[in-house]
Amino acid sequence: MKLDSTLNCQLTLFGNYEQIAPTTEILTFLMKEFNSTQMIPSVFQEPTAIGNTVPRVQLRSIDGTWVVNFGLARIDVRREFGMGNFDDGQFYQFLLTSNIFLNSVSEKFSIKHQRVGIVVNYLLPELGDLETDAIYKKFSNPIDFYKEDVKTEWNFRVGKLSNVDLNGEDYRANVITEVAKIVGKVNLTNRVEILNRILIGFDINTHQDSTEFKLGEEEIIRFVDFAEKTVIEVLSNILTLLK
Repeated sequence: MKLDSTLNCQLTLFGNYEQIAPTTEILTFLMKEFNSTQMIPSVFQEPTAIGNTVPRVQLRSIDGTWVVNFGLARIDVRREFGMGNFDDGQFYQFLLTSNIFLNSVSEKFSIKHQRVGIVVNYLLPELGDLETDAIYKKFSNPIDFYKEDVKTEWNFRVGKLSNVDLNGEDYRANVITEVAKIVGKVNLTNRVEILNRILIGFDINTHQDSTEFKLGEEEIIRFVDFAEKTVIEVLSNILTLLK
């Protein structure tokens, strides 16, 4: 079984980013810093816990495939790839480019981070009902009621804790894998797609007990390397199972 699409990727940093506010000085810095990447700075409204919104900085590529949101407590770097045109190097290139973005910003504002997380979602090719049902049975031991007939949707999700060395210090990382049949609308760049596909998704992040603000450039690079290798290993195991 081969992959059809890298649907999207996201790298998230958690911390205190209140200082990256939409001031003229900061927007000018971002415009100059990312001029060659065709990333344009603008402002978005971030909801708060008390029900109002606050203006925050956003970088967005001209074609809308890249978005970087600088929230009060998190920075999200997101890349939409859309349907088809799968390439083995897409995830790696996303991580490489995201690191360049985030390192420039971290150096400018002397920021340390609390936690880091990476999400990547893949799609299998369009499959018939029998092929989809065969995959469902590889991940499930259903009760009699769900053994027959076409399943409209299903979701297999599993997580574990893994130890990761980040520049000489031990951290715990949540490694979550999801294999699911998804049916419905998915918002992609400048359009909405109707999907009836099998998704293979990964969510890898440092554990919630990481409360200190001490993740710098080296630690982020090491975590990105750990996440990339983990995705490659688990994805290979899944695709081998589906042969």
